[in-house]
Amino acid sequence: RKINGMLIAGKEVFVGHFQKRSERAGASEWTNLYVKNIPKFWSDERLSKLFEECGAIASYVVMKDGEGKSKGFGFVDFQEHESALKAIEDLNGKEYPADEESEKLHKEGVTNTAPVNEKAAGEGAKEEEEDAAAKDGEKKGDEADKEESDKPTVRMIRLYVSRAQKKSE
Repeated sequence: RKINGMLIAGKEVFVGHFQKRSERAGASEWTNLYVKNIPKFWSDERLSKLFEECGAIASYVVMKDGEGKSKGFGFVDFQEHESALKAIEDLNGKEYPADEESEKLHKEGVTNTAPVNEKAAGEGAKEEEEDAAAKDGEKKGDEADKEESDKPTVRMIRLYVSRAQKKSE
């Protein structure tokens, strides 16, 4: 109590009882969201268009590197807390085409899809399987397998949308 109100290093000190973050003023009324796995070809405007369906937006940004290319994540700040909650509920986990070619195929109605991460792992497994078959002297002549691999594939990426936390949190 003796320190409360004192000047230390030119700043006035406040001493009070401890409060949990969740009990502090304004802690329950957050509006800023962190969005991960944004397709690299999306612009700020594309991000805004998607999220404005959930409510009025105060600001938005897709983070970019020094060359102006997307880093694959960004932030959306809503004017109201309820809009931020709706955006998380509606958009978290939703899949979108990962690149422009996949988006074009998706619009054309191609239904053969593969998640970006799982597809890469699947290709490696398929190559190992083919190598093993070749060593055993087997020939893969199954036309159904060939037709399936010749179909265009829409690469999908799943958005991750959550509350943007401050560095102190």
